[in-house]
Amino acid sequence: EMVGMFQAVILQATNTSDLVNWLNDNRYRYNAADSTILAEYVANDWFFVAMKLDTSQVPPFIDQWWNATTNPAKITFAHSGDDLMYPLKISAISTKEKAEVLVYTISRDPMRFEQADVEYANEIDKSELSFVAQRYPTLYDFIDEGTFVTKLRRTFRKSEMQNDLTIFPVEDRREFRQIIYTNQAGMQIFGLALLVILLAKRRRFWR
Repeated sequence: EMVGMFQAVILQATNTSDLVNWLNDNRYRYNAADSTILAEYVANDWFFVAMKLDTSQVPPFIDQWWNATTNPAKITFAHSGDDLMYPLKISAISTKEKAEVLVYTISRDPMRFEQADVEYANEIDKSELSFVAQRYPTLYDFIDEGTFVTKLRRTFRKSEMQNDLTIFPVEDRREFRQIIYTNQAGMQIFGLALLVILLAKRRRFWR
């Protein structure tokens, strides 16, 4: 089945060796030595989504470097309870030294995971909902007035990726927006410092 630019297959296995064999037989680069990581997911009846980029839909090699932009793939599933599980452990397979986890949550309550940096936390009001409807119509389908949006980030070393992440609701409803300083602002500060130096030199000259 095609999902945007990806060839996608939904899998479920009763034992790890069957899953590993299928991945390798269908040219998914998977090391059988990592099968122990999959064993826990298989035992807990997880479903797996295997995806390949359809190279016929992307530009050819340019200057021996291939580059293409893809849209995110939407994956939905039934869920009960308040907590969510992020499969961090399986991500260790493709991680060499460290990996950054960036999570956006859309929920009635603000969400967190352990030691996450909160970069954005906002309860959507009526005016913001109207803006989202005009600017981000796809996102509008997922939110309504009173929805809480959070942006969470943390970098993990490979040695820290031994367990999955639990994303849980919290009572802290304080809103937060991270301030990002750009190079332009940096140039303004540099210009101000340069002006101060020049004025100081002129004062010495006038004396």
